[in-house]
Amino acid sequence: MSGCTSIQIETFWDHSPTEEELSDLLFGHWTREEYMHSVRSQDSEYGMIFRLFMMRGDARKAKSYLAKIQDQTMRNEFEFSDILSPDSASL
Repeated sequence: MSGCTSIQIETFWDHSPTEEELSDLLFGHWTREEYMHSVRSQDSEYGMIFRLFMMRGDARKAKSYLAKIQDQTMRNEFEFSDILSPDSASL
């Protein structure tokens, strides 16, 4: 038995993104497995979930994920980048 533990991280993949959403979020085609190898932190994933729900026009749910980001600098970056996006609903 190995001493490794598995940490569960919620990602945008848990929210059934469409092919179009995947293309917009990932700027190309990645498989779930490829993407999971690049996951940095739960905070960065909350940011991606925030973007997914903003793309879907669900600002309330998006904001709930933005609020979960513990790293204030990262939270500000996601919020600011979304404000600049012409396709996003305003916060």
